[in-house]
Amino acid sequence: MATKIEIYDGETWWASPDIWIVPGDDPNGTPGQPVAGQTNYVWANVHNNGTTDINGIRVNFYWSNPATGVLRSTSTLIGSGYVDLREGETKQVLCISPWVPIVVNGGHECLVAEALTNLDPLPTPLSDEFDPKRYHQIAQKNVQVISFSSSMASMIIPIQISATPRKRKSVKISIQKGKLSEKEQIKLFNQLGINPKKYKEQSNSVLFGLSEKNFTGKDFFGASSIDLKIHEKTSQSLYVHLGQSDKPQSGFEILLITETIDKKVVGGNTIIILKD
Repeated sequence: MATKIEIYDGETWWASPDIWIVPGDDPNGTPGQPVAGQTNYVWANVHNNGTTDINGIRVNFYWSNPATGVLRSTSTLIGSGYVDLREGETKQVLCISPWVPIVVNGGHECLVAEALTNLDPLPTPLSDEFDPKRYHQIAQKNVQVISFSSSMASMIIPIQISATPRKRKSVKISIQKGKLSEKEQIKLFNQLGINPKKYKEQSNSVLFGLSEKNFTGKDFFGASSIDLKIHEKTSQSLYVHLGQSDKPQSGFEILLITETIDKKVVGGNTIIILKD
């Protein structure tokens, strides 16, 4: 028997479709992007994929700075919600406490939800890593939406790389183009309050790369991957550099930032670039 928050089955498991935000004072309002400094509500779909009814499931909701690896020690508990689920049932669960994203990050925080029940427990003691790829009770949504108009020459987006117990040797941070199916785009864009009919997917309209330094320069867009060594209880900032191609187009593009240890992807961040 099991209860679980569904983990995205593809490579981008850090962009779970089972977590979404409703900005404003009405938790039953229209989903959209979080608004920094204002009230937002967080929801999650919880599935009981087992063979037994389970009552009193506690769902904890956390926010963390956007990072490829998300830790409990660097995350903040928003609040909790509770749900009873019959065998095979799915319900939407509201975090009862409202969430007010801090202004300094412009609302671009990572969200985590975990379902807790004695009938399908997480390991004790809990590890510092949430590790949603390993545990079906945990889901993560690490998606940033960036408006990058054709009139802008370049843009720099900071991301955080947090140390975990597994980071005892070099980790590789990579950036590459991603792709959404039509079904995925409609669901994700609706969750983010973006009209999916307004934006068509484009390719090779944005130049991009990673850098360890926050600076701009002509024709500098960073590297496709960077090797790092991060000691325990530390973190490091990296920077995503964006630039216009020779033929800028309106539409949207997806960038996937992945963290790899020993050729295994252990974390990620999705950036949606909107171009009017």
